[in-house]
Amino acid sequence: MGDKTGQTYIPGEVLNFLYIKSDGKDEKAFLKAAESRLAKYPAAEVKTKDTFAKEQLGQLRQILSIITALLLLAIIIAILGIANTLRLSVFERIREIGLLRAIGMSRDQIRACIRWEAIVVATLGAFLGMAIGTLFGSAIVHVLRDGGIVKLQLPFGQLIGLTLCGSIVGLYAARKPASDAAKMNILKAIATE
Repeated sequence: MGDKTGQTYIPGEVLNFLYIKSDGKDEKAFLKAAESRLAKYPAAEVKTKDTFAKEQLGQLRQILSIITALLLLAIIIAILGIANTLRLSVFERIREIGLLRAIGMSRDQIRACIRWEAIVVATLGAFLGMAIGTLFGSAIVHVLRDGGIVKLQLPFGQLIGLTLCGSIVGLYAARKPASDAAKMNILKAIATE
C-alpha cells in the first residue's frame, strides 16, 4: 500500500472512508502497519469492521433515545387530548346522558360507555400512528438504501405492546370524564338545552 493509494484511485475527492481487506493476513499486524502509514494524518483512524459497526450502532441508539423521549412527550399530549375530548363529548351530550339515565341506565353503565369510547379512540389512534410510522420508516429505508440501510425490521412485539398501552392510556384518560358523566343529576341533565 503506497502513500498515494487513495489519491490514485480517487483523485481530487475528499476521502471519508477507505475499506481495506486484509486477505487472511494477521489482522493485528495489518492494523499496526495501516496505523503507522497513517501516522502523519492525525484525523485518520484505523478501525476494524466490528469497531466501526459498534460506533454506528451507538449513534443509532442515541437517535433512538431522542425519538423515544419525543414519543413519551407525544403520549402525555395524547392523554391530555383524549381527556379533553371526552370532557367535551360528555358536556355536549349532557341531555343524552340524562335521558339514558332516566330510562334505566345505571351509573356504572354510563362510566363503562365513556371508558369504552376512550379505549376505542386511543387504540385506533395508536394503530393509525403505527401504520403511518411504518410507512414513513419504509420510505426512509428506501431513500437510505445507498447509504447501507437495506432492511426494515418491524418489532411486532413492541407494536402490539404499544397498542395495548394506547388502550390503557385511553382508559386512564377516561377516568375523570366518566366519573363526571355518572354523577350528573338526571333532571338537570334532561333540562339542559
